[in-house]
Amino acid sequence: VDTYICAGRMPGKAAQGGMLTVRIKVDNAPDPEWPYVIASYYPPAPFGSIKIVDIVGTQIVLQAETGAHLIFDLSTGQWIDPSGTPLPTFTP
Repeated sequence: VDTYICAGRMPGKAAQGGMLTVRIKVDNAPDPEWPYVIASYYPPAPFGSIKIVDIVGTQIVLQAETGAHLIFDLSTGQWIDPSGTPLPTFTP
């Protein structure tokens, strides 16, 4: 598997809750035994737990437990609104 994506709840942070984790296989990794880069992204607001509902191209469509829909663009590593405008990333 070259790319693994996981969404859910951030442990111990019930108020913020949501977290998206992405693991991508890279060709030029410094350690050939572990050729991956892992990054975690937090939604732009405290929506609680999030789940993946669709993937369209490089965009991951998520739904928060509040009912809000979120979009994360893998190609830019940013949360975006439906028009494609980048949103700020929340830092817990």
